[in-house]
Amino acid sequence: MTTPAVRIGDVTNLGNGAYAFIGGDPANAGFVVGRDGVLVIDSQLTPAHGRAMVEQIAQHASVPMRVLFLTHYHGDHVYGSQAFSDRGAVVISHRGTRALLEERGPDMIERSAQQRPELAPLFAELRLVLPTVTFEDRITFHLGGVDVNAHFAGWGHTPYDCVAHVPSARVLYAGDLLFNKGIPVVRDANISQWINLVRYLETIDVDHVIGGHGPAGTRADLGELRVFLERLLERVQAEAARGRSLDEVKAAVPMEEYRRWGRYEALLPPAIEKVYQNLTGR
Repeated sequence: MTTPAVRIGDVTNLGNGAYAFIGGDPANAGFVVGRDGVLVIDSQLTPAHGRAMVEQIAQHASVPMRVLFLTHYHGDHVYGSQAFSDRGAVVISHRGTRALLEERGPDMIERSAQQRPELAPLFAELRLVLPTVTFEDRITFHLGGVDVNAHFAGWGHTPYDCVAHVPSARVLYAGDLLFNKGIPVVRDANISQWINLVRYLETIDVDHVIGGHGPAGTRADLGELRVFLERLLERVQAEAARGRSLDEVKAAVPMEEYRRWGRYEALLPPAIEKVYQNLTGR
């Protein structure tokens, strides 16, 4: 059987030791290089994705990959982790992210394999890697000349969303708190809190914001996503206040100005449904 090809995205050099994988299938990732080691942010979809990342990182760094930092628990950001742990990297996440991986991981892997049958041989070799170090609020990684400040942001896209800030490079790795130019996935989301988290991220003084999906961005792209979420919340809230059913709300909420965004047809209806559920409890 031919091994399926994987796409990890193009490496973008953001300067001062910070890099990003942009355009991976289906997620972005990043890495930061210091004198003493490399910190990797998220590991993409399968072990093969992870190994391909390792090969690319080696072209930009001669120091060991010491840490893999996971921004949240979704499979497209964590299933490649064994490629890094097998090479001695310490896998680190928020305590809650580890708990969700432990609780939901096996079912998630099975569901992902069903959703992507063309990658079945790659999922067959996957083993769930749980973080061996966890934190509650903040943790700083000292890589030698470059510090990475990671912290728990809150419940936006998932209950335990975390970000990584590299002040010297003026880069923020925002995980899936930023879907850039695409309708966000919302199955675990708290939309009203997500809006507040994005508003907070907009205050971090950086030039580059790397989201979990879409092109490399800036704080302006965070603002664009926030406005989308605000409009979505306001419009669904107005229709729900009229006593309309979910189907009626889906038909009534106009978001045509975002039709150019990625996966509009597939992801807007569940986004409307999630907001409706958040507001009505049903």
